Amino acid sequence: MLGIIGRSGAGKSTLLRMINRLVEPGEGRVLHGATDVTALRGRALRGWRTRCAMIFQQFQLVPRLDGLTNVLLGRLNHRSARIRWRLIGA
Repeated sequence: MLGIIGRSGAGKSTLLRMINRLVEPGEGRVLHGATDVTALRGRALRGWRTRCAMIFQQFQLVPRLDGLTNVLLGRLNHRSARIRWRLIGA
């Protein structure tokens, strides 16, 4: 686990967006071990974004649900339909 702290406007959100490739770096590369994240395309990029697991603070959350439930809902797409049906509570 890693914590990133800094003043408002220091670039924390931009750094996270670059790691997840939502923003392209102006120069240089983003490396994770031997993987050049800036070179990923298509299926490999989608796989990286799935494993990177960025959670937005303000968007794409269900307001009436707690944080853990919002996070778990984001993973439903990666489970079988039978498990999804049970998790939703039907």
